Amino acid sequence: MQKEATIHPWCHTNLLPPSMEELRRRITKRALDAPEEIERRMSKAELEMGFKDGFDFQIANDDLNEAAKELRKIFIAHSEAPLRSDAICPI
Repeated sequence: MQKEATIHPWCHTNLLPPSMEELRRRITKRALDAPEEIERRMSKAELEMGFKDGFDFQIANDDLNEAAKELRKIFIAHSEAPLRSDAICPI
């Protein structure tokens, strides 16, 4: 049975650390992970940063309140925008 296609209004938003050094500082400050896990997470973050240009929007999370405001602006603007023609995916 073939599923119908439904139009979904979405956008891909990437929340970025201000820098890799700041990301390491934040992870370390939480004191939840062993040093090996921190290194694994940092390696994964570096890999993921290579994909950042594939997102519709990027928000630098240097201030939580400001980042939340930016995300809200994107959400409101995008939810009011007409549907994209490429926004079709199977359900």
